Amino acid sequence: MLYSGGAWTTIARICPGPSQNGVTSLFVSADSRTVFLECFRPAVASTDPDARGGFVYDRVTKQARAVAGVTAYGIGPLSPDGRSIVLAERGDCPMPAPVCQTKRSLLDLSTGQEQELLPSDYWLSTEFRWTDLGLVYFRPECADAGCTSAANAGTFLFAAGKWTKFAQDRLVTSRGATYHVLERRRAISAGERNPSKIRDLTITATGRAERVLTPSSVDREFVVGLAGDGSLVAWRPDDPVTPFQGSVVIYRGGSETRSSRGRFSTFLASGSHDVFVGVELSGAPSPTILAYSVINDAFSRMAPPFALSTLVVIPK
Repeated sequence: MLYSGGAWTTIARICPGPSQNGVTSLFVSADSRTVFLECFRPAVASTDPDARGGFVYDRVTKQARAVAGVTAYGIGPLSPDGRSIVLAERGDCPMPAPVCQTKRSLLDLSTGQEQELLPSDYWLSTEFRWTDLGLVYFRPECADAGCTSAANAGTFLFAAGKWTKFAQDRLVTSRGATYHVLERRRAISAGERNPSKIRDLTITATGRAERVLTPSSVDREFVVGLAGDGSLVAWRPDDPVTPFQGSVVIYRGGSETRSSRGRFSTFLASGSHDVFVGVELSGAPSPTILAYSVINDAFSRMAPPFALSTLVVIPK
């Protein structure tokens, strides 16, 4: 479904079988042409309960093709050029551990070739993202099942076929190879109660310069994204109990330039230059979409007339 001009339009129906075979993940390339989506059920009946349906859809040719190897252990993100995607698979299951390990690989969507990214281990709450530096993963120090060492936690950058630690904090977004925005947080979970501070990092030929942007009086603040004018958009919730009420804060040049009270969410957050959206878990039949416009300094909300599982903002 595409929302444009005040209305929802069905672009394509790709997930096979009955209507309840919904989309569980959705990713779009940087040029908005290539879409990768994951369906709850695979295209061909499988005896593997973890099998899921993976499809690449071309918005120009209107053609979709199935991609094998997608499982319930996770998929994404899609590379900016739309040619490869990170794939999570089941790893070893050493007993008597209560859960199995997982592993990660980079799947070439044209050839089906896989390149190992992370070997089998307990990568609980580990997240991947593509930045201007390339592919990175962040492993929090603590997850639902326990904590790892500080040395194993942090943001790691994939380059020349190996991982190198980039920062102890969570790298969220970058502008070019020099400017980066990070979150200082120990864990990632819904209703996270640990402190979260935002800092930025500038890397030049003469060294690294960093500064903490979040005031000492603020306990929690989260990165929303970078606006088209280069300013940083952040969300400062009132408290963990009511995470959808608070203030959108604009930073420019390391200083807070605007703070606007309203309702927003960093859950399933996405944005493009000016408009940023998130999802509020408001119940059936669908969660509520919360949006904020940087240019208009305005909040808005919408309850789509269908079940919503994922959300992506694409440039016009």
